[in-house]
Amino acid sequence: PGLQASFDYSPSACVGRDGRLWFAMRNGLLMIRPDQLRQNPPPPPVVLEQVIVDDLTIAAYDKELSPNAEETAIPLEPGESTTKLRLHPAHNKVEFDFAALSFTSPENIHFRYQLRGFDQRWIEAGPQNRATYPRLPAGSYQFHVVACNHAGVWNETGASLRIVVAPFYWQTWWFRSLTLAFFTAAVIAIVRYLSFRRLRKHMLELKQQAALHKERARIARDMHDEVGAKLTRLSLLSDMAAASSNLPDDAGADVREISETARETILAFDEIVWAVNPRNDTLADLAGYLCRHIEDFFDGSPTECIIDLPVTIPPVMLPTEMRHEVFLAAKEAFTNVAKYATASRVRLRLILQPDAFDLIIEDDGRGFNGSAVTTRPGGGNGLLNMRERMRRIGGTFECHSHPGGGTLIKFHVPISRQTPTSLSTLRPTTRIPQSTQ
Repeated sequence: PGLQASFDYSPSACVGRDGRLWFAMRNGLLMIRPDQLRQNPPPPPVVLEQVIVDDLTIAAYDKELSPNAEETAIPLEPGESTTKLRLHPAHNKVEFDFAALSFTSPENIHFRYQLRGFDQRWIEAGPQNRATYPRLPAGSYQFHVVACNHAGVWNETGASLRIVVAPFYWQTWWFRSLTLAFFTAAVIAIVRYLSFRRLRKHMLELKQQAALHKERARIARDMHDEVGAKLTRLSLLSDMAAASSNLPDDAGADVREISETARETILAFDEIVWAVNPRNDTLADLAGYLCRHIEDFFDGSPTECIIDLPVTIPPVMLPTEMRHEVFLAAKEAFTNVAKYATASRVRLRLILQPDAFDLIIEDDGRGFNGSAVTTRPGGGNGLLNMRERMRRIGGTFECHSHPGGGTLIKFHVPISRQTPTSLSTLRPTTRIPQSTQ
């Protein structure tokens, strides 16, 4: 009958003089001889019974005991098997069934397992004899299972099985190598195509620019040779006619006016030819032309001209529009000095910066109230024109003046984004005296 202990009376257990143990049971008396108790030192042998992939047995210890075993199922060996099991990469589930052979308290056998390459540590399964894994990534694995008997003695050898999961074709080294080679070739082809396309576009722009410069040079040459020569001849003839004593007084005045108009037209025409000629598209040419213009402009006047330029000026290319706008703005400043400043001295300075240059025109004249001139209706057109010219080329305009304190006008012209070369990366080649008068 059952071995239920009695708990109604106490004491319910005692030790005899011979070492035997006596326990009161509900249905009798239990006697235990401790000297006859034996340990169970032999660990239980462990066997992998079957490997199931997607509900199909692909490896079994005994096919006859596996109802879902395939005809091609691989036989499993006890203990550490040398068999290598290969799995398809598209599997969804892998299951391992295992058992431990023990006839003493088989219900107290415990298992632990580990899938090396997937599990970071041993998995304590207790009495459960099945391990289930989801889809395994491509690679090599080793399933290892061990068991212990009811006395806690572990079979450290256990059973093991090597598993190799094949990769998908896009995970293979040859596919990745081909993909890398194809990608590299595609990048090289795209870069080469874009480079050649950019080069062709740049060559076309250079050809167009060269053709434009050639046409500008031809126009400037024709204007100088044809129109300039005829204007010079007109000026000479008018001077000769004005010097003749046979002309009436009224006719002589008209001839002198024609001569003066011809000279002014020649000067204006010279400025146009200079602006059109592509050989003058450098900062050094602009500085030299401004020097000649200010000297000619104040020649014969009581105003003293001081020109302060750097010793060396890099050959920075300037767009024609920028060069022309800077010259017209400086010319407007010279005109204001001559008409309104009553100055005894005017100074032209050029200051170079890494990506810009400053053109400063300063006089010691009577000055003016700058805010009042620029804000009154209809007044200050010259200052507004200079500000607008600088705005069109991306520059800035500053005017500092007060009554009796002279006037300082500053043109700041950036060239880093508008010219192919900045001032900081070119070696100076053009030399102009630092201070000429």
